[in-house]
Amino acid sequence: TGGAMASSGFDQGSFNPAVTLGINMASFVHGGGDSSPSFGAWLLFLFAPLLGAVLAAAVFWATRAVEYHIHKVPERAAEREGEAWQASEDTEVRAASQGNVFI
Repeated sequence: TGGAMASSGFDQGSFNPAVTLGINMASFVHGGGDSSPSFGAWLLFLFAPLLGAVLAAAVFWATRAVEYHIHKVPERAAEREGEAWQASEDTEVRAASQGNVFI
């Protein structure tokens, strides 16, 4: 809020892309006249946050890739895991039908 108040004299200042998009859409739809945003402003305030998000995701992934490393599970192990899951689900269903509730 303080930053927005301090820079209120600047034209097309954007601190929240969602708010800026809403203001620009309202101005465009209702014919904002002289204050209508230019095509360059549309590009800047729509694509700059999207580009920043993509770059931030790339940096995050590059610095923490080890945490998200995915190993292929051998097929037989995956089958056993599925069988174990099915057995535990069947046990819960039988117990629930007998009036036992697991929380």
